Amino acid sequence: MTELEQNHSSAAPARQSKTLGLRCIDRWKAAARFRREMDYRLLRLDLTFTRWLVLHSLHALIEETGDAVHQTAVARRADIDGVTTRYVMLRLEKDGLVSRGPDCAPPALRIILTDLGRWKAQEGRKDLEACAVRWPEGDAPSGGLTVA
Repeated sequence: MTELEQNHSSAAPARQSKTLGLRCIDRWKAAARFRREMDYRLLRLDLTFTRWLVLHSLHALIEETGDAVHQTAVARRADIDGVTTRYVMLRLEKDGLVSRGPDCAPPALRIILTDLGRWKAQEGRKDLEACAVRWPEGDAPSGGLTVA
C-alpha cells in the first residue's frame, strides 16, 4: 500500500465519524426547535415542556399501574434527573396539578394527578400531536417521535 493510499484509508473513518457527529448536532438542533415549539404551544396551559413531560409521564404510569406512583418512577419515565423532577413536582403540587403523600417506605412519596392535572396532561398531549405532524417520519429529533 502506498503512502497516499494509507493516508486516504486512515482519513476515511475520520470523515465518516465527522459526518455522524454533524448529524448528531443536526438532531440536537432539531430537538431544541421542537422543544421551543412545544413550550410555546403549552403556554396556553401555563406549562413548560418539562412540566408537561412530568405530568404526561405520571399520567401514563398511573394508567398502567392503576395506583399512585413514586417520584423516582416518574423521573425514570420522563428521563429527567431526580433533582429536576423533585423541583417540577413541587411546582406542580403548588399549582394544584398533583397531590403528593408519604409512602409506607419513607422518604419516598406517592404521587397522584388531580383532575386539573389529568386534564392538562391530556390537553398537552394534543399539543404534542399537533407539533409532531410538522416532523416527517424519520426526521423527528430522535429519529421518530415517541413519547410514552
